[in-house]
Amino acid sequence: VMQTTEQQKTTDLTLKDIILSIKSNMRYLRLRWGIIIICGAIGAVAGIAYALVKKPLYTATCSFVLDDTKTSSLSQYAGLASMAGIDLNSVGGSVFEGDNIISLYTSRIMIAKTLMCKINVDGKQQLIIDRYIDYLHLKEKWDKEPALKNISFEGPMGKFTRKQDSLLIDIVTNINKKVLTVNKPDKTLSIINVTVTFGDEWFAKAFNDSLVANVNDFYIKTKTEKTAADVQVLQKQADSVKAILNNTI
Repeated sequence: VMQTTEQQKTTDLTLKDIILSIKSNMRYLRLRWGIIIICGAIGAVAGIAYALVKKPLYTATCSFVLDDTKTSSLSQYAGLASMAGIDLNSVGGSVFEGDNIISLYTSRIMIAKTLMCKINVDGKQQLIIDRYIDYLHLKEKWDKEPALKNISFEGPMGKFTRKQDSLLIDIVTNINKKVLTVNKPDKTLSIINVTVTFGDEWFAKAFNDSLVANVNDFYIKTKTEKTAADVQVLQKQADSVKAILNNTI
């Protein structure tokens, strides 16, 4: 009985303390209501101002599955080719395997080639790099330097001047660091995400689409040239063998 009474007293004291604490807090809030309202108003104004000043970022993402097939399309002829001293399985192909494709997407040549592509904006043709420059107001900065005033990126990259090349490298580097992200969300899968995040909606989508198209075009041309070369070698070997057989007969 004594233990039960002591436990009840302890419980009563605890509940009493909680009630007193709540009353104390309410009294404090009533005394400080003015400060609380002012702080809340300042926070709301700051949030609205930040939302108005902060420019929105647009994200364009392309996801695709990388073909990890290790066997060549001419694998059925590998045995025959090996008799002629030709190893078809060891030639090329590795550029598009594993993490190499990520390096290809972020390479300078692919990004620079993509920047030189033209897009249709409101019925007008415009270089993607010019869209990037206009959004960041880079020409206004460049025009302050006589050597960079009225600089243009029209024409083939192979004929660019040293200054054009330097500016292009700076833009490619900045895109790699702040705009472009190429990764594999799951290391166990072959899915690759190409993401472009930028303040200009047109640039984000156009750059993403053009970059994927350029890499795909490079892939198709490389694979086609390799396969054509393999077929040509096999054809020569087959003609040689046929000629020897005909002479023997």
